[in-house]
Amino acid sequence: MRLLDLSNEHGLLEGESVVSVGRLELWRLLDRPLVLKSLLTLRVVCAALTPATPSPATTYTARFVAALAGTMFFRQVELQPAAVTGVRINMVGVSPRMASPLTLKWRLFARKHESEGDSLQHMRDGCSSLAPFPGTLVHEALQPIPIHGHEARHTRHYQLERLPDLNALTRKGTVYVVVYDGEWVVACSRVTRPRPRRASSIFKSYVGGVRRGGNGGVAGIVELYQVSPLDPVKLTINLTVSGGDAAAFGIDNFASGDRFSCTGLSRRFYEPWGVDLDLTPVPRQGTKDLYPAGDLSGKFGTLQGLSVAVATLVDPTITLFGRHSVLGRAVAVYDPEWRVLGCADLVAEGRQVRASAYFTGNISGELRLAQSADSLFSDTSVYMRLHHSGGPDTAGHLWHVHERDAKRGNDCTFVGDHFDPFAINLDDRAQDSGVIMAALSLPHAALQVGDLSGKHGHLAIPGPWTA
Repeated sequence: MRLLDLSNEHGLLEGESVVSVGRLELWRLLDRPLVLKSLLTLRVVCAALTPATPSPATTYTARFVAALAGTMFFRQVELQPAAVTGVRINMVGVSPRMASPLTLKWRLFARKHESEGDSLQHMRDGCSSLAPFPGTLVHEALQPIPIHGHEARHTRHYQLERLPDLNALTRKGTVYVVVYDGEWVVACSRVTRPRPRRASSIFKSYVGGVRRGGNGGVAGIVELYQVSPLDPVKLTINLTVSGGDAAAFGIDNFASGDRFSCTGLSRRFYEPWGVDLDLTPVPRQGTKDLYPAGDLSGKFGTLQGLSVAVATLVDPTITLFGRHSVLGRAVAVYDPEWRVLGCADLVAEGRQVRASAYFTGNISGELRLAQSADSLFSDTSVYMRLHHSGGPDTAGHLWHVHERDAKRGNDCTFVGDHFDPFAINLDDRAQDSGVIMAALSLPHAALQVGDLSGKHGHLAIPGPWTA
């Protein structure tokens, strides 16, 4: 779809302009970005065009993990006379066969119900165990998927007017996306509907309001709720501050470490989007995209002079899904002198699967993994707190999960290769994953499961005396 320049036909927007735009097929515009550009400052902002109630959108995802790496999003809206589906593709070729550009086609198939474990095995072998047509064909796409080799991520977005009702299909059985090069099956993925996520930070004040730099003066809850990766976060705040001397509050880069002393905080608001902090306006004087994602007081106002803060808000700049999720990070409340009044980690609702690694040799500390137990396809959050047992600060450390455990304490001689259940082929690609791969911003599925350096960058580990 070509660029639709509304300003050329209807003029520039000024303040609260109302423009009547005709001759548009609105179903073709759903979930596409509306871009606004200031001719004075050259600042550019954008937002997706979403349906208004009573026609909410439902999101489905297909995650590719073998020959193709990345995600297909299906955003389905119940409009009359037929549902409209936006398809968003973000993928890169992984197998050696895709080193040169290809144009791929895809189909949707419906199968009987199967477990997520079975689906993951089929995705691992590219559906080779299911034959080229693994079920009843329910849709054959006319829009191809161009793949430009290993070193380029392909992104595409288009609308489909006649895609079947995915809600009905996924309730009756299992739905697969199968991608083909000619009649050769390149990859396949199960289509799933992400479960809504809810997380909360619960503040508990000390008896008598004794602070000691921790939660003494703050009680209450900050709750986040998000329906899908493509929906905004609903933010609910209900806090009581004894003495009314709170000011800024927001989501920190890290977890609290200890909710009584808050020693794990970086004392910087979480910011994954590259916001220029020198241009951040005073609280509530700018649009939400001008503040760090974690700066709740900047986007919605400070707590200054309030003994009770109650609000329900919508925040489009934070998420509970994907690599930029705020799950596990701490919400912190500060006084006007930037002393911490209280902190509490954002804990996901529901049962979690957790794992920990404790370091006791030259490096001390822990690494914690957490994943929602409701699905094998849920994201995993990683929290790490490490330091040298002795010596100076160091940087540039690779870190990986390996196939086997360390049999004797800190002896890592026989831990095997990197954990790689999907047999990701990296022979003809850059091996310095911590620098080159991260710079390419490849989907995590394009790297070995155990390659944490490639997904998150190299580690800098402080010495024992570094704060």
